[in-house]
Amino acid sequence: MLKKENLILNYHSILTDDDFRNSPSDDIYSIRHTEFKMQVDFLIRQQIPVVSLRSLENVQSLPDFSVSLTFDDGNDSDYELAYPNLVGNGLTAALFIPANKSNLSWGKIKEMHENGFEIGSHGLNHVSFTDISARNIVAELTISKDTIEQNIGDRIDFLAFPFGRYNWKIISAAIDSGYTGFFTTDKRINALPAESNLFHRWSIRHNVDITEFEQIICNKSYRRKQMVRSRVAGIGKRVLGRRISDGLNVRFNSKIKPHD
Repeated sequence: MLKKENLILNYHSILTDDDFRNSPSDDIYSIRHTEFKMQVDFLIRQQIPVVSLRSLENVQSLPDFSVSLTFDDGNDSDYELAYPNLVGNGLTAALFIPANKSNLSWGKIKEMHENGFEIGSHGLNHVSFTDISARNIVAELTISKDTIEQNIGDRIDFLAFPFGRYNWKIISAAIDSGYTGFFTTDKRINALPAESNLFHRWSIRHNVDITEFEQIICNKSYRRKQMVRSRVAGIGKRVLGRRISDGLNVRFNSKIKPHD
């Protein structure tokens, strides 16, 4: 059977143009609201199917190519900027919430969930699971799940690894904690049906303009090149060490400050 393809786009904070202009140069995960609106408009104009994460479990119902939208960290802009834009266009997304570190009130999170947004865990304190003990990993997984479920009044099944860092030991602990779907930031496309419950996401950074966004969505060759670069960068991280590699990542992705 031919595999179907799903591209999960991952966002962090969305800033007004003024806030973006004044943001720190190393803030590589914030994008302009103007850019975000253009990206949403492009998906709608090109009639790209935008599907929920839950729907990835029912491959037969999916088109040959689809896109899903996710937001990490529970930033205010999820509610203030992204939410009205998506709902106004008949779209939804998934929010991955660090239960103790989200800027969003539980009332806002629950409202978004009641309007079709999926909610998942991003841990408890937004710490890298690879840097803490096995006992603390279990606490991060179980307490965050229980906290979110109690506050939204619904079960959650999905987990996004903080900072995109994970290993199979962490996945095993997450399965034992009741999660059924796991989301990386490995910059890959998902071939469905998936061979595991591990799904990959493509983070949209501040320097992705609408031209590059169109390439990410529509150009398979471009995506393949970017995926190869991402894997090479992953090898470099293992060779150089995370601190040096992360520093180079920020340096190469820091935005050029506008003159206006």
